[in-house]
Amino acid sequence: MIQVFVGCQPFGANPILDNMHRDRKRVFVDLRRWDIPVLEGEFERDEFDTPHAIYLVSAGADGTHQGSFRLLPTDRPHLMGELFADLCDDAVPAGPDIAEITRGCLSPSLRAAQRLRVRNSLISAAMQFAMSNGFRYFTGVADSGWLTQLLAMGWTCELLGTPKLIEGTTTGAIRIPVGPETVSHLKGAGTWIEPQLSFGGASSALAA
Repeated sequence: MIQVFVGCQPFGANPILDNMHRDRKRVFVDLRRWDIPVLEGEFERDEFDTPHAIYLVSAGADGTHQGSFRLLPTDRPHLMGELFADLCDDAVPAGPDIAEITRGCLSPSLRAAQRLRVRNSLISAAMQFAMSNGFRYFTGVADSGWLTQLLAMGWTCELLGTPKLIEGTTTGAIRIPVGPETVSHLKGAGTWIEPQLSFGGASSALAA
């Protein structure tokens, strides 16, 4: 079951989201050494964790974070538009039918088989959620290693510009179509897991 939460919440308000921010700190700051904000010494949260952010979270029955994605509406400030616009040869794709997919995070505590299942469940849930809510594209910023993984999963990724070296890693801006054709590709790659979504904080419009 993948839970959907709309809007960042104060620390202490939701243990699942608290644990997500803790794991984001472990993965992106402790392991990958990203220079990004850490709050209260244990939570990774940036300026894009806003009331408009959408979180897709896989969690255990005890609230333990297993994996998550963050979706950002691109008709508002978002990562690519604010920080990585130079990765696009043309204007940054933006609008009410485009969601930026960011902060893909798997818990370091998961074993390999668990990681694969949680990852595939999140990918499938993100696609189902996007189709159900009128999104036509995902955008994102991906380094060369992540882009290779995305292609192996069955995503069709369009580079929006020539990748550049950022902090020693080749990084590019991508766009991914949302729709039945992409679902077919995900199924062909063995990635698709029939999504089960629980709208733990979503409005009725998003739960349609």
